[in-house]
Amino acid sequence: MKNATLSDLFKNMLRGQPFSQKPCLGFFLPLIFVIGCSSNENKSTTRLEDVAGTSETDAHPIVLVLLSESAKSSGDSESKEASGIGNQIQKEFKSLEVGDATVLKMTPDEFFGMDSKGEKDDGSPTIGLVQKADLVVYPPKYFGELIARKKIRSIPKYVVESESYRASDVLRHQRRLFGYHDKTPFAVSMGTSSLMLMCRGDLFKIHGLKIPTTWEEYERVCKQLKDLQASGDLQIPGIWSPAVEPLKGHWKSTTLISRSAGYVRVGGRYSCLFSYSKGEPLIGTEPFQKSLSEMKRVFGWMDEKHRNLDPMEVEAAFLNGECAMALTWPHPSEEESDDDESVDVVTDARLFPVPGSRFNFGFSDGKWSESDSLQTQVPTLGVGGLCCSVLSTTKQSGVAARRLGLIVGKELSSSICFEDKVNGFPNRASQLADLGNWISDRYPESFAEEFADLVESVNQSSVWMMRPRFEKAAQFETILSDNITECFNGETAADVLVDAAVQVSQLKIDRPLLKKLTLEGFGVEK
Repeated sequence: MKNATLSDLFKNMLRGQPFSQKPCLGFFLPLIFVIGCSSNENKSTTRLEDVAGTSETDAHPIVLVLLSESAKSSGDSESKEASGIGNQIQKEFKSLEVGDATVLKMTPDEFFGMDSKGEKDDGSPTIGLVQKADLVVYPPKYFGELIARKKIRSIPKYVVESESYRASDVLRHQRRLFGYHDKTPFAVSMGTSSLMLMCRGDLFKIHGLKIPTTWEEYERVCKQLKDLQASGDLQIPGIWSPAVEPLKGHWKSTTLISRSAGYVRVGGRYSCLFSYSKGEPLIGTEPFQKSLSEMKRVFGWMDEKHRNLDPMEVEAAFLNGECAMALTWPHPSEEESDDDESVDVVTDARLFPVPGSRFNFGFSDGKWSESDSLQTQVPTLGVGGLCCSVLSTTKQSGVAARRLGLIVGKELSSSICFEDKVNGFPNRASQLADLGNWISDRYPESFAEEFADLVESVNQSSVWMMRPRFEKAAQFETILSDNITECFNGETAADVLVDAAVQVSQLKIDRPLLKKLTLEGFGVEK
């Protein structure tokens, strides 16, 4: 589509129609005039300079940076290679003939480290491309860091208000909480996940166990299962744990925060991880100490091979029958190789919200009080998944914005996002009607229905926590995870979390920005 105009791309993006092969420039000149003379509402969301273009810029290539914590250093030879989601973006762009996309896979340390190193373009293809990159796809916890360093720019409203994006189809929290700053869109969610409770319904039924709704009940069920294991009353494989939780690397921090949500979060309270008024870390306080102590006891009942897994590996352990409960979420299906041995379907897999608490801790008075009955199980949002933003380094903001619109739009987002087997997660109502590509085919049909209902309820929840996404969130999680490791190795929960709070205080996180991002993460505009 080399002769297409940007106004053509814009018109089709708004209508959600496929791009025509031979558009006529003369036909669109009156359209451009009409757009410029339309009502004030249209003028507020569509600027002429954003939609007008020439044949030279219509199919201009873009550079997309894909931040991955597991990415290897992207040397020059790898600068144009991409797999999974990056490869799918390139494939979709090629089929639409809207310009090539060069995908650079980088670790966050590599990407943000370029600021501190002050690297200049020395002819290196990678450095040169990064310094003029157009889009960035990243885990949501890096949103605050991107904002603090002014790495991303606002997204034009015509993208998020377009018919192609179809905001009404995007689940409520997905469209509201992961991209707005100063009442302006800076990012778009590509699907963000929360931890969920997977259970083996058959084991619960046979042994008369109750599905836990609080962490006290969860621990009690773990103890009952451990006793059944010791007595030989369970038919289980050699490697087995009552419950498996994601505890690899930074997942210790994320799991602790998800476990603590019901203890520290209630409606109208915004001091959860930090004091909203003073900016002081709260992770050294009683509710987090209680949560870590509970987490440590369950950790002690896990098989050694289950103590260092990420969410995808936790799900694999559950599917292989190595546990009765698992804290994770369903991941997109991976293609089975021809020589892969088939494994039976987990016929009675069940899915529930993570447990919570009937009591919450008041930081102002230091007392526990009864929680509202509808606010006992509090989800933590943004545990996994991806967001997309326009980089401030782009020299073609209009082109970059329209490419972002294609990536996250209703027509392409599903085919792009579930190609990421680690982060892929549904974020649209229309995707919940057909979850075949989003979960393993080893689950029964009823599991897909429970997954759809739970995704919808989490994204409609009235009370929630947010995984840290403020400035220096990665350092915060590293400090917390390292101290949790010390607790697992024998230190008390109180000692390690008090130390963690001191270390977090030394990060010197910008307080005004921390307060603003905290409120925005709770859906409060100020």
